[in-house]
Amino acid sequence: ARRKAGLIPSLTMLAMVIATAVAATGSTAPALSASFYNLWAQQIDWTSAMWEEDLGYMQDVGIEWAFITYTSCLDDDKYTNYCWTDSKITNKTETLYRSTNPEYVQVGDDVLGQFLAAASKLKMKVLVGLQLVPMTNLSATAALYRTLATDLHTGYGHYDSFRGFYLTQEWEPTSFVGRANEVG
Repeated sequence: ARRKAGLIPSLTMLAMVIATAVAATGSTAPALSASFYNLWAQQIDWTSAMWEEDLGYMQDVGIEWAFITYTSCLDDDKYTNYCWTDSKITNKTETLYRSTNPEYVQVGDDVLGQFLAAASKLKMKVLVGLQLVPMTNLSATAALYRTLATDLHTGYGHYDSFRGFYLTQEWEPTSFVGRANEVG
């Protein structure tokens, strides 16, 4: 039985930005079907049961897709407030997953793996956000995203819930006008 009130569902429900879509049920009424999901520092030590409970709340309102906002963060002076080490600048890339990159620092006990396992059990679908990085050098950003996507797919592509990636930043095409040749 799920808890009806408490800190865990409250934190997550406050963190969610719900996307609406028209249900494919023949109805023209909008239905909740997807949500962004921001992984907070308070969730690093959650158990599998806590993830299942929390994602269950999403299912209860009809959400089938979760878009994890980002799973790694360069903990520098620009992004430290978005990372998971209590705003202490480390200048390291922190991840919420087991990375094959020895330069990365894993925070928590495979948070992404637990999330995907719970979502798979509940037959949900998940898109994984990559990393918060400045998008000033298109070629470098594209190379980093390819590396992260390969790393994540290698480690987590076997989960039924895992459906792919999305770019964490908002795309700002005016920033890249005339610079398409930079993409490598």
